[in-house]
Amino acid sequence: MSRWLAPLAALLLLAAHAGLAIDALWSASVTYDETSHLPAGMAFVATGEMRLNPQHPPLVKLLAGLATAPLEPRLALRSAAYREGREWDFGRRVLFGSGNDSMALLRAGRLPVVGLSLLAGLAVFLWSRARFGPAAGCFSLALYAFSPTVLGHAGLVTMDAAAGATAMATLGLWWVVQRRGTSLPREIGLGAALGCALAAKFSSLFLLPAMALTQLVCGPLPPPWRGLRPWLVALPVAALVIEAAYLWPEDPLRYLRDLAFLHGDHPADYVYYLAGEFRTGRFLAYFPIAIAVKSALPGLAAMLGGLVLAALRPATWRDDVYLWLPAAIWIAAHALLADDLGIRYVLPIYPLLFTLAGGLVPAAQRLGRVGAAALAIVAGAQAGTALLAHPDHLSYFNPAAGGTRAGPRWLDDSNVDWGQELYRLPAWLRARGIDRVRLLYFGTGVPEAYGVATEPLLASDWTVRPRPGAYVISAHWLVHGLYLAQTQGAHSDWLHRYQPADVLGGSLYLYLFPESEPKALNRADAGSPDP
Repeated sequence: MSRWLAPLAALLLLAAHAGLAIDALWSASVTYDETSHLPAGMAFVATGEMRLNPQHPPLVKLLAGLATAPLEPRLALRSAAYREGREWDFGRRVLFGSGNDSMALLRAGRLPVVGLSLLAGLAVFLWSRARFGPAAGCFSLALYAFSPTVLGHAGLVTMDAAAGATAMATLGLWWVVQRRGTSLPREIGLGAALGCALAAKFSSLFLLPAMALTQLVCGPLPPPWRGLRPWLVALPVAALVIEAAYLWPEDPLRYLRDLAFLHGDHPADYVYYLAGEFRTGRFLAYFPIAIAVKSALPGLAAMLGGLVLAALRPATWRDDVYLWLPAAIWIAAHALLADDLGIRYVLPIYPLLFTLAGGLVPAAQRLGRVGAAALAIVAGAQAGTALLAHPDHLSYFNPAAGGTRAGPRWLDDSNVDWGQELYRLPAWLRARGIDRVRLLYFGTGVPEAYGVATEPLLASDWTVRPRPGAYVISAHWLVHGLYLAQTQGAHSDWLHRYQPADVLGGSLYLYLFPESEPKALNRADAGSPDP
């Protein structure tokens, strides 16, 4: 590719990524964690005090709060919820009980996260181009820009996209310093990127052993003492960036003290779910399986191909290790230590492995037109997957897993349903001639604030026998109903017993029961009375 064509193609790919992300976030209602994160950031900017949501570092909340400040939101800073640090009560009051336009606040607060996702895409392009050439840079960026997994979180006020972007920037600069030569500006840039990563999400601390191990494996640039120099410059710079993200708190150890709150809001007896099985302990295979079922197949094949090719390319292993080893450390650490709540926890591996997949391009070029055509098909299929899934990237599952409607048979929580469809629900119901529904919703939003007209849903509707009428059930609650059926013998396994009339975005399942008694569809109920 000519010198100007590759940057132009990269610009178009980044524009497509931004367009898909912004269009999706524009119609997405508040997701579960955003009810806490966004108002906490707004209060942080207004007061300079991070009283709310200390279990997450401040960068994303700070950026989102700054983005919403021009809207002059009303904040309940004198409320008991704020004084007592009750972040969820405060968040609901700010978004739905203070006269604010919640969608306007969400849209503004989400835009900085889109910018961070674009930063990750730029890092993918630059790193892949530096390693494998300009065509490879465009190929890697196409995989990233059209990844449904990446797009699903590219516009949400949560820590995951920010962690992926800042980790990619940090590791890319670390590779430059270690393999291409160090300098003071590069080391300062490395420290700034590392500080942003640590201020984005506490799990970015795993970058430190990943960086140290890659340096140990590859050996520092000669002379040996120079191996310490990047650390001596970058770590103090990172510490200054963290302090700045906290708006220079009085307690210089605020970051470490907040680290003690990590997972403080996760119940110790929480029941995790994977492929029909429930347990209170972690599934070691959770994240590999989540990657296998939620990644678009073209991108997944490219990531695996890049790993295989790296293993067959011993001459360049010292460069390859800076991509695959941090990804392996990230997955292993989360398999052992993180809660099994979503593929979003391992989002940083995607830009790393998409960059490594750029190595397929020079290999394909040696095959001539056949190789070029094969890679064009992969990139085109990845783009087609994202476009067909739009705007429902959050709940996407690939065809090998059974498609998006099969999502609750594999995973729950933010993998399928995070409360993102309330905004679109009223118009979707009106198009089907439905005025009111019985709603079982998973999320922290207020359905009435989005214009969802509901009727009371009784416990017996859910666990014994549904009365005639229209029901909308969140995909996450369908999984919970399966758990109740297995553990308590309730007739709440709607996932297998009843056929939905329609599904909104892979997240909200519509069930219609006429005046005649609903008929169970589970084979186990054939020939037996209805539940």
